[in-house]
Amino acid sequence: METETATTPTGNTEPTAAASAEPPKSDKVTVRLRNIADAPVLKNKKMVVNPTDTVASFILKLRKLLNIQANNSLFLYIDNTFAPSPDTTFETLSRCYSVKITDKEILELQYSITPAYG
Repeated sequence: METETATTPTGNTEPTAAASAEPPKSDKVTVRLRNIADAPVLKNKKMVVNPTDTVASFILKLRKLLNIQANNSLFLYIDNTFAPSPDTTFETLSRCYSVKITDKEILELQYSITPAYG
């Protein structure tokens, strides 16, 4: 790591670390899925997604896994209460709604093919 010097407001010079060229390593987001009502059951209920993935892209992946056609609905819910916006990233959802289970942060989502709440 290279060091540079910076001048403080009092006129002294202090060594500072140069900015790293690599972006900070982003962790994956672990998602646990649970079906509601008459939605098909997934074989693997845990998925790992990139934090930059959006809810809309995740719904497309989930549609393929569940063999749900484009003309049928698929609803996602958080905490059995509300649907996240399609343009929300999993980084935001994870920061706000993840729960800690055995030293791992897990985002719990519920899915349904019919409106379940409201």
